[in-house]
Amino acid sequence: MTKYLTPEIEPNELGLKLKSKAIFDELKKPDRQEKTEQSLKEEKKGKLAEKKKIVIHAKKEQKAEAKKEKITKKTPSKTQQIIDFVLLSGIIFVVIFLAVNFTAYKEITLNYLYPERKAEQSENLTKAVGPKKIEQILVSVDNSKKHIKKTFPSLDLNITPPDNRIVIPKIGKNIPIVEMDAENLKGENWKELEDQIQDGLRNGVVHYPGTAVPGQVGNVFVTGHSSYYPWDKGNYKEVFALLPELEVDDLYYVFYNQKKYTYRIREKKEVYPDNVDVLNQPSEEKISTLMTCVPVGTALRRLIIVAEEV
Repeated sequence: MTKYLTPEIEPNELGLKLKSKAIFDELKKPDRQEKTEQSLKEEKKGKLAEKKKIVIHAKKEQKAEAKKEKITKKTPSKTQQIIDFVLLSGIIFVVIFLAVNFTAYKEITLNYLYPERKAEQSENLTKAVGPKKIEQILVSVDNSKKHIKKTFPSLDLNITPPDNRIVIPKIGKNIPIVEMDAENLKGENWKELEDQIQDGLRNGVVHYPGTAVPGQVGNVFVTGHSSYYPWDKGNYKEVFALLPELEVDDLYYVFYNQKKYTYRIREKKEVYPDNVDVLNQPSEEKISTLMTCVPVGTALRRLIIVAEEV
């Protein structure tokens, strides 16, 4: 009876179930272990993937931040934009200005770089005009051989030219003087007068209408371009570009009606364009005034050279 009651020996339904379950559990244990290991691997793999995603996301954010910072650095501030605009506009203006006034500044530059050229021109013109006052003897109607022989040796067209002109040895200039009709001045036709003067400046310097002529008491007023538009057809666009180099006590000469007049500079100044006092005519002295625009290439001011006849 006792041996039948021993659970280990006595077969019964419960014992079999327990035994079967134990055996099943024992058989199933490796499976569970395998599944646990697989789960751990998958979990580890998932964690690695998640970590990788986090790293990739962080890198993307870092790149985006760097790109944003780069764009911010590239985009200048409003102040910097204004400064850049002003500098660029200034460069463009200077390029255009120099292009428009190329011939005038070329002459100024050459005069600065090659002073010996200027000295040679000055010396040649000084020799040509001579130190003494010479009056041209007009050709006589007497065609006798005796009279011609006596008269012609005194003619020297290099010294006393047949046309009216101004010679300024210091800046190497020998320029025709263009006379203006005073009708527009008398009629106060200012626009027509200005057009007349601009047209005259194509052929030399202009003797302003209504002012004195050389040898008379008054003011012989002469004006010329320091620079003008390169497309203009005139040949004297920069004829007075070097006029600022003249100083007090320098000499220049005016040949008028085949007579030579010498002028010594006594005053040099700049005035605004609306200053018409420079045209005033003195009643007791013989003077001459030369005028041009300064700075060269602009019409901001007028350079005035006043000289007295000597």
